[in-house]
Amino acid sequence: MTANEVAAYGGLLIGVLTFVVNVIYKVLHYRLAKRMAELRSAERPTQE
Repeated sequence: MTANEVAAYGGLLIGVLTFVVNVIYKVLHYRLAKRMAELRSAERPTQE
């Protein structure tokens, strides 16, 4: 395997790992935002 191939495969691997980490953090952020919205709506008194 040449140095160019190693660099290409390494770059591809880093790109895939970056994508996976970004997806994980987006999901976690969505869950947190959803939970915060639920808590905010639960704190508001109901209007009758």
